[in-house]
Amino acid sequence: MDNIFYEKPFDYFIERIKNNNHFRYSRFNDGELISVIGNRPQGMNCDGHEYFPQMGKDLKNILLKYKYDEDYILESYDFWYNTMPHIKTILHQLKENNNELNFMYTDFIRILHEQDSKKYLELIDIIKTKNVVIVGPSYLQKLNKFFNFRYIDIPIKNCYKEVDRIIDDVKKISDVENDIFFLFSASMPANIIIDKFNNKRNSYIDWGSVWDTFFVSTEYKFINKRLSSDKKDIIQKYSKYFI
Repeated sequence: MDNIFYEKPFDYFIERIKNNNHFRYSRFNDGELISVIGNRPQGMNCDGHEYFPQMGKDLKNILLKYKYDEDYILESYDFWYNTMPHIKTILHQLKENNNELNFMYTDFIRILHEQDSKKYLELIDIIKTKNVVIVGPSYLQKLNKFFNFRYIDIPIKNCYKEVDRIIDDVKKISDVENDIFFLFSASMPANIIIDKFNNKRNSYIDWGSVWDTFFVSTEYKFINKRLSSDKKDIIQKYSKYFI
């Protein structure tokens, strides 16, 4: 089963972004894979997004038809595979049905953010030079304090209910423009949206929740930050980006 995971140096992705060498990047971690399994504990993930049955089927179909491509990277943190029996079981089953299914073993964005702040800030500086569209909930618009971007609004919870509208909004830009970096903070449906775009003129990257580190004022108590993003030493490293 070891052949389900592979490694790439994080600089590989940074250089691709720097050089407009476009790619798609989706993250299939515990929430996405629980949705695929269809056994929905508490009916939602830790951020309050519901495990809609059809969403689980959509995610599963992506994994069953996936063929490895350096321009379309799937990530799955091998920690979940090594520590959660139900995750190991579903990955075995998926691999048996699609032998070409492979995952980057960890998320370069999250790990840089948590373990190499200097490199992560370098990545942010690169992003500042790009034509960026952030696809996420409304509070992320406050990031324009630090860099310019366009914005596609999604509900803060259960954006799967509007997945077709979000795809259409992305398509309106993607169909007519080049060298756009779409950065998704759209929970589990991000993978469904990204899978709809196979042109190599733009990048479609699941950026996840790492932006949330920057939102520290009492106004943003509603944000359910990951524990790793609440650690004092991590917060201090990004103080210049506090909102």
